[in-house]
Amino acid sequence: MIVGARVAGSVLASVLGRSGVRVLLVDSSHFPSDTLSTHFFRGAGALESFRRASALEAVLGIGAPRLTREYHFAGDRTEPEVTAPQDPGTVGFSLSVRRIELDATLARTAGQVPGVTLLERTRATRLLREGSRVVGVELRTGDRTRTVRCRYVVGADGRRSWVAQETAAPLYHFEAGHRGMYYAYFEEFTNPDGGRGGAEFSVNGDEMAYVFPSDHDLTCVALSLNAEAFAWCRADPQTRFEQRLARHPGLHRRVPRNRRVGRVQGIGPTPNFIRVPAGPGWALVGDAEMHQDPFTGRGIDNASGHAVRLASALAGLLRGSIAEAEAWVTYERERDAMSAASYYETVRVSRDLTAS
Repeated sequence: MIVGARVAGSVLASVLGRSGVRVLLVDSSHFPSDTLSTHFFRGAGALESFRRASALEAVLGIGAPRLTREYHFAGDRTEPEVTAPQDPGTVGFSLSVRRIELDATLARTAGQVPGVTLLERTRATRLLREGSRVVGVELRTGDRTRTVRCRYVVGADGRRSWVAQETAAPLYHFEAGHRGMYYAYFEEFTNPDGGRGGAEFSVNGDEMAYVFPSDHDLTCVALSLNAEAFAWCRADPQTRFEQRLARHPGLHRRVPRNRRVGRVQGIGPTPNFIRVPAGPGWALVGDAEMHQDPFTGRGIDNASGHAVRLASALAGLLRGSIAEAEAWVTYERERDAMSAASYYETVRVSRDLTAS
């Protein structure tokens, strides 16, 4: 049983289902549905995980441009340094896909895997226990309540994870958030060369701006702000977001006037934490077990990569080829080897970009 069918939950379900495991995947939302999130990911990160989940072609089919280069601006510079994409891996490029499209595609792909059942608009309301062990979940769909017994319950339900709360999953690192994020979508926003094949990054003081050419000919433009600047912008984000972009002249001069689609969206500083990721009959994956400031854009890479590693641990457990304690130690070790260094570096730098 997997609670949460966005990136981590759907990748986990797909990999497990293709290894012959029966999976019930539930989510309180109905897809397609959006979530507050920017959405840049790398070839060696999420795209490789999507390949492992046999979902890469479906994600590429959404139609976002392949990001084969990057443009970096510093301070008031208007001419960028042009570099290769970050961590391109064997895929060879990065990608940016809006979550309303990405999550629906991953959930639909998972639901088509033999052995995987996807239930939308279904909420987990109570864990079933035998002693200290989790053995199932009570689910509610509309007015209907039922109980489902299972070998393992996985919380892929985000940074406010219900499963983590119900299992009292211990924290072994916590630090309050230091930064907030605002973002919006624009039509007709092109890179400095007139195309749409590159991500852009602009750092000016304790502030960072991003440009991510995305699906449906839209471009995500985002700002990572310290708490003081976020509070200023929050007073009138629909106006002040574009005013703040003026601090990044390399990007701002190309903002297509009157071509913004929808409202400016934002999220304030949120805690950074790492949780113990598993216990008797339960496990956590994605933001439920590791969440960090989004300014480095590692969230989707980490969530999907952790899901692939958890799938390996769970498959071994269900085959009886590994003991539970050993499986959880291995999963935690592999998760931390993949992400802990970048997590701590992200937390450190997020306090003040000028000190990095």
